[in-house]
Amino acid sequence: MATFARIDDDGNVIKVHKVANEVLGNPEDEQKGKDLLKSLHGGTDANWVQGSVNTKGGVYYKFDENLNYVVAPENEQSKARRYNPPSRNGTYNSEADAFILPKPYNSWVLDTNNYTWKAPVDEPADFNTVAYVWDEDTTNWIVDPKYNI
Repeated sequence: MATFARIDDDGNVIKVHKVANEVLGNPEDEQKGKDLLKSLHGGTDANWVQGSVNTKGGVYYKFDENLNYVVAPENEQSKARRYNPPSRNGTYNSEADAFILPKPYNSWVLDTNNYTWKAPVDEPADFNTVAYVWDEDTTNWIVDPKYNI
C-alpha cells in the first residue's frame, strides 16, 4: 500500500490515506494516486503528497526474514521517500520535499540533514541496553522510573 498525505496551505498534514499499489502501477505513478484521492475526497485543488511509512530520516527500512525491522539494502534505498512517513499533525516542507513528524518536546531541534528531531543532549552510551526516557524538566535522559526497581 502506498501512503499519501493531504497538505493544507500552511504545510500541515491534515489527513493520511492509503492507496493500493495497483492503482499507482509499476513503476509507481504518484499522480495516479493524487487523482484517485481527489476524486474520492473532492477538492480538485487539494494537495496530496506521497510518502513512505518505511522511510525514517531519509533511510528506507524493511522487515528481514526474521521479521526484524532493518535498513534495506542499498539497491532498495531508492524507495526512501521524503525523509519520513507522513503523520497527522506533522508537517510537509515543500522546499525540502520532506515530511516532518510532530515535535516530541519543546527543547528538541530539527536536524535538517535528515529532518528528524534531536534531543539537545546525546543519548547515553548504554541507551540500547538501559531503558531511558526524555525528561523535559531537566532536558536530559533519565532511567525510566518504570524500570527503576
